[in-house]
Amino acid sequence: MTSWFGCRGLAAGLALVAYTPAAAEFGSIGYPPQLVFPFGAASVSSVISIPNSDPGIHGFFLNLILPQDYKADAKVRIVVYLTTSVAKPCNMVFEPELLRRWRPGVAPGMFSTGIASADGSNLVAFPNNNKVVRKVFTVVRDPAFPGGQRPGDALRIGLGRTGGHASDTCDGIVQVPAIDIRYPRVP
Repeated sequence: MTSWFGCRGLAAGLALVAYTPAAAEFGSIGYPPQLVFPFGAASVSSVISIPNSDPGIHGFFLNLILPQDYKADAKVRIVVYLTTSVAKPCNMVFEPELLRRWRPGVAPGMFSTGIASADGSNLVAFPNNNKVVRKVFTVVRDPAFPGGQRPGDALRIGLGRTGGHASDTCDGIVQVPAIDIRYPRVP
């Protein structure tokens, strides 16, 4: 029989093994798909569904407030999980459509800079049917917004798919089952 102290010691040891300084330097916010605001022909149920229908841009807005432990002016990553039921490899064009910022005491701003695809491409490659892939976007300080990017700043981010785009070869609907907001923390 294992004593209570033995179990407690094992749990503490496992916690020390699981802890890494790098993990403590970053925070993560799971953003439920049901909290987004769809636009165009996109829809939301337990997932976000984004069609490849022409014409128009179809996608979603997400609103967030940078947490109090966010490290000012550091890069925020928006990690979007995507899946499709297309039975062959295909590409989806998925890109930033909007970045809006608010802060108490400052005039709100809408910016065309400050958000971009982390890999520099607006294509999402799906290698096969039912494989989940991730697309990462980065949000950085915009010099046009006074005072940089700070804890407590409110952001509205729009991400979309242009219906009928020649480079978008995924027929039908792409789904977003999860979104993760990752940010550097103040040490």
